[in-house]
Amino acid sequence: MNAQSIEPKKRIRYLELDFIKTLAIILMILEHSVECLSSFDMDLVSPTGFLQKDVEFSFGYLCTALFIFSMGFGIAFTRKTTPAEFLKRARNLLILALSLNFLRNVIPYLISSAMSGGFNAVALFKCFFLTDILNYAAVLYLFTALLIKLKVPYYAYLPIGIFLRFVSVPLAGVEVESPVLNVLLGYFLPVGETSFFPFLNFYFYSAAGMLIGKIFADRQISTRTFKVIFWECTALLAGFFLSAKFNGFNLKDFYDLSSDSMQSPLHPMMFKFIPAALILLITFALFHFLLLKIDKNGPVLRFARFCGVHLNTIYIVHWILIAYLSLLFDILDFKLSFEMTMLAGLAITVVSLIITRLLPDLNLSQNLSLPGKKKPQVSDHQ
Repeated sequence: MNAQSIEPKKRIRYLELDFIKTLAIILMILEHSVECLSSFDMDLVSPTGFLQKDVEFSFGYLCTALFIFSMGFGIAFTRKTTPAEFLKRARNLLILALSLNFLRNVIPYLISSAMSGGFNAVALFKCFFLTDILNYAAVLYLFTALLIKLKVPYYAYLPIGIFLRFVSVPLAGVEVESPVLNVLLGYFLPVGETSFFPFLNFYFYSAAGMLIGKIFADRQISTRTFKVIFWECTALLAGFFLSAKFNGFNLKDFYDLSSDSMQSPLHPMMFKFIPAALILLITFALFHFLLLKIDKNGPVLRFARFCGVHLNTIYIVHWILIAYLSLLFDILDFKLSFEMTMLAGLAITVVSLIITRLLPDLNLSQNLSLPGKKKPQVSDHQ
């Protein structure tokens, strides 16, 4: 792929992507609220209730897939596609990620250490370099710059993503003696306690987003095509679930992120990507059908556009709110029930949106929320 190969022939903005981003950020805020504020610890205990299993499946893994898929999809609409431009974006994203880590992790850790009288330099290093989704995005843009430099065609991105996922399986859990190197290695492999978004594990979704985004960027996808996508993916998804059930697998347990399930031999296999990829396409089609019904100048579409453009700012604001609420709860030795956490998560979502609306334009959206703010040609249903 050369510098021109992902440049769209005509500028189309798919508003379905704004809806996907909106859904993803709301689900992610709810998931982070459960992780940080609830008495229920998903990292240690498998969900037991029906609702809790749904939260783990939908709010956790699936919303992460939606989020990372949106990054790849947006890259296909990027106007500047030189390696230098992608390196610049990678640098900006890394600065943004480390700044968030400082506000969200380092400062609360220093406060907590001062109150408890304990301090550990390695723990402080882990707080600062923790691998979050913004760190992943920085590595994604860096890797994309490399692929462009090597002139790798865009249709090879998805096979590369699948290959990297398989490569990560035998390397998972591999650690070196140096805790500092372990933290940095966690940017690429699922090692250590700070590696939440290792690149090799999740690049598959971004690659799928780039491939689909490239197809969508060069043409207007008709409603008829979206219907075909919806029904075919729904049939495949139903077949996958029925096959799994027939063979004795509970897919909600399969997506459980607790430490017990992480040891399951099924966890690292590619099968977990199949339903998530199908759900992504089904969701895209459903939002297309929704756009056919709603007022193009109404509040629903304006809200989705706002979330799509200001995705990064909402993400950063919600994490700062949760981080200091969690610190306060730890000081007070207080945790919310699962049900109350859901209400708190909704409240944090609303407050994050209000703060984002009141903030001056921080220009953060240009890092992830692509395409940009200039008004492009929209898809045919608009």
